[in-house]
Amino acid sequence: MCTFLILGEWVGSGVWVRNKDDMKSLFFNGSYGKGIISKRGILGVTEEWNNSNNYYNSNNNNNNETNTNINLEEYEVLQLSLEEAFFLHSKIKVLSIYEINSNNEQIFFDINKLWTTFLSVDPQFPLSYSTYQHFKQKGWIVRSGLKYGVDFVLYRTSPINEHAECCVMIADANPELTKLPQKRNIDWSLVQNLNRLSTLVAKYLVISYVLFPSSSFNSIDCLSSFS
Repeated sequence: MCTFLILGEWVGSGVWVRNKDDMKSLFFNGSYGKGIISKRGILGVTEEWNNSNNYYNSNNNNNNETNTNINLEEYEVLQLSLEEAFFLHSKIKVLSIYEINSNNEQIFFDINKLWTTFLSVDPQFPLSYSTYQHFKQKGWIVRSGLKYGVDFVLYRTSPINEHAECCVMIADANPELTKLPQKRNIDWSLVQNLNRLSTLVAKYLVISYVLFPSSSFNSIDCLSSFS
């Protein structure tokens, strides 16, 4: 019997985990997520806020005399990507995801609603998630590759302890069949540019071709057919 131990809130573009112990557990057991304030980890967990620099000037009503100290650690949350959240919910089964309705009630997602919600936000979610799941199951730490102009970067251990080893670019192996919107046209010019960039930052470039034999992505069942 599966037990979901961690709560995450759907905020429209990702899932936020607010409990400090849960944030710490996810980050140090698989390097999931990132703080929305911290540059690399989680403020108050992987790094401390410097209170001596923690202030802002309140200029309301032209009053420049008030300096108010803010402890930003109180506002830090762990943001999970769509791929991380779905993996933790469907595969690891430790994350329960809810949204707040107009009556301020928690409405929980089942796996099918979660799939359709994520698909509505990112039409390429079947490609990105199947790639994410593939590398996670091979033991890699998978993180966003936005910084390097690719889809993912791969770490062997924690991103805090080492640099990424690979850059991953996702390619739809059969776009005529899937009819999914394409992020980019993959040609030799693009591959050459990304390979040069990857070399400059001491990483290997991996092009991950995802093959779906069907164009139906309305159900999570489509994941059983990708290769």
